[in-house]
Formats: sequence, C-alpha cells, structure tokens
Amino acid sequence: MKNITFKHQVILANAIKIFEKNYMSYDFQRIEQEVAKILIYPGYSVIPNGSFALYDDNQETNNIVFCRARFMSEERCLSDVTQYWNLPKEKVLNVGRLNLKSNSVLYVTHASFLTALREIGAEIGDNVVLISYKRLQGLKIKCKNMVILNQQFLNQQNFISKLSNIKYKFINDWITKNDKGNEKLYYVTNAIKNFYVNERDMNDCDGLIYPSLFSSSNYNLIFFDQKAKSLLYIDNILYGRLIDINERYFLLQQEYKFVCVQNESVFWEKYEKPQIFMSYL
Repeated sequence: MKNITFKHQVILANAIKIFEKNYMSYDFQRIEQEVAKILIYPGYSVIPNGSFALYDDNQETNNIVFCRARFMSEERCLSDVTQYWNLPKEKVLNVGRLNLKSNSVLYVTHASFLTALREIGAEIGDNVVLISYKRLQGLKIKCKNMVILNQQFLNQQNFISKLSNIKYKFINDWITKNDKGNEKLYYVTNAIKNFYVNERDMNDCDGLIYPSLFSSSNYNLIFFDQKAKSLLYIDNILYGRLIDINERYFLLQQEYKFVCVQNESVFWEKYEKPQIFMSYL
C-alpha cells in the first residue's frame, strides 16, 4: 500500500464531489467504475462491520421475524399467495435500491412493521398489507453485512484513518439517502453493493443486510431471488387502511383477519366490525 498523506484525502474528497455533481449524466457502467475507484483508492478498501450475520437454531436471533410492507389497492388480490413474495425475475421492470432490472429480491426489515411502512413511504389513508416471515426451523440463513456503524468511524489522527472515514461516509450517505424512485441513485447503491457482494457471495449467502433509511438502530435485508421461499414461511399478514403513523407507532384499521396459507392461496376471515391494530417501534 502507498504511504497515505494529506494529499490523498484531498484527492479522494474532490473525486467524491465530482462524482456527486456528475453522476446523473453517467450510465451504469460508468457509475460502477467511479464507485469502485472511490472505494478502492489508493489501493485498499474499507470493510463493513462484521462480514456475515448468521441465523440458525443455535443463535440468539433464531426466532427473529422479518417484516415487509407493500401497498395493496385491490382486495381481490388478497388470496393470491404470490402477492406476498418477491416478483418473478421477468416481472422486475424497475431498478430498486439494491436490485437492477430482472434481478428479483425480497425486501424486508428486522422485526419492525413500522420501519417497513416508513421505508415504502406509507401515509395515512393508504391501504397496505404487512407480512411477517419466520425462518424455517433447522435451516440456516447467512447474510452479507453492508452496515457501517458509528463505532467504525476511526478517531485516530493518522492519514489512513481519515481516508477510511471519508469512504465510510460515502457508503453511508448513499445507502441511507432517501430519494424514492430515483433510478440513478439506485444505480449508485447497486454499484456499492456489487463492490462488496461478488458472485461467490450470491451463491454462498442468502441475502444482504443494509442500514435503514430512517433509523441508525434498525436494519433492512434483501433475500436473493428464490432463496426467500426456501428459507422462510409466512407467519402472519395484516391488511387494512393506515389511520395514523409517526416515528413511534402506527394504527391500522382492519376488516379482515388472516387465517392461514394453504398451497397457493391465502385464507381470510371477515370481522363483524372493523378492528384497530396498533404497533409500536
């Protein structure tokens, strides 16, 4: 590795400024190249906190629930089990935060419907469906970690620490940037993902953990393609109209109660009168 000096900090900071100013005019290949140059400059890369997270029968996280939120405008779709899993590859027509077109992943959060609702930008009056998944007993889930924690920012005054902090900040700023639907932003987050997650990881791992857009203490996950269906089962589904939501809790007005999943169908029972469901963070 080269001898790191103040000059390297200036060059890297300027490279990031130029990238942030011009990335909207780059195609995906150029974005990949520029992101890689920033993260590898000047010959070393920073590593997210902890290489992997493991969920199995022997871990403290063995009973963790994964949560998902999505908008649902038509009740006729409620019985179709495919509505509660990730889309087939051929139906993935848009770039997402950590997937490109035709790259199917299941987006979930760690044990929080409220985080999931905030991630999709749900508002009062929206009809939403909330799905909770649990790990199938006896199966192991292994996820690559992309989380940059506050304690990873280095306090040492040497140049290598200062350069590391610039790279950590670059990753964190982009992964947690909230600009829904901005495909170019998503190309950047995908480029960061591709820098850390190689083809071997895609085969050896089941998913990827990344920070919440809204809370430094909460985490999101993606499960790669069909791995979700082989590792998880649907534990519960809530469907209703959002009547209140803030940073601490939400209220959901429900007319239907989830009963069970059988084969390719989801069964519901209608309440005699609407019920109010409350959940806290």
